[in-house]
Amino acid sequence: QTGSGKTYTMTAIQEMAATDIFSMLEQEHSHGDLGVRVSFFEIYGGRCIDLLNRRSRLSIREDGKGNVVVSGLTQQDCYVAGDMLDVMKLGHEARATSKTEMNETSSRSHAILSITVEKADYDDGSQYTGRIDFVDLAGSESASKSFATSDRLKEAGFINKSLMHLRGIITFLGSGKKKNGKRHLMYRNSCLTKLLYDSLGGNSNSMLMLCASPHLYNASETLST
Repeated sequence: QTGSGKTYTMTAIQEMAATDIFSMLEQEHSHGDLGVRVSFFEIYGGRCIDLLNRRSRLSIREDGKGNVVVSGLTQQDCYVAGDMLDVMKLGHEARATSKTEMNETSSRSHAILSITVEKADYDDGSQYTGRIDFVDLAGSESASKSFATSDRLKEAGFINKSLMHLRGIITFLGSGKKKNGKRHLMYRNSCLTKLLYDSLGGNSNSMLMLCASPHLYNASETLST
């Protein structure tokens, strides 16, 4: 539900993660050769936009191995927790928000903060080690409640459609059903699920945090959540 505290919650978790990551790197001397890089982008109106490079538009492609790649995405090197916090602040300030009838500062996009930890390999270049993604989803909206028109209505349409596809993927994964003997997942149906392909399966762990409004007016959205 829009206005239920998702961005507020995710921002706090991102800040704690920045502190924890560098605290662990400082405590473990064996981690001295690890580098930390951060990217921050959003999905707005079905388009992928770089929040660290003047909201430049990005292309989503698949490499020869079928991995989803965001072409041209800015990756900022961070050496202390303060560096990462500055990057996060820059990204949050650049994110698309608007005033609606339901929320004074409504997020109009899905924002993805990606933190990559790499180990230096002086013979073969930089070797990928691991990644954690923080996905702050925009809230679903009912046009009858938000009284959205024009651009706000179009934004809500993209948001609701992408959330519907994500819900379908998660429901399918939880059901364990198969199609023609194989798990058939329609990740390409939306930009959001395509980008989250390797976060929802394979060698990854996922946590879904749900924010629900306590107001009776939002009871149907809370039950849906």
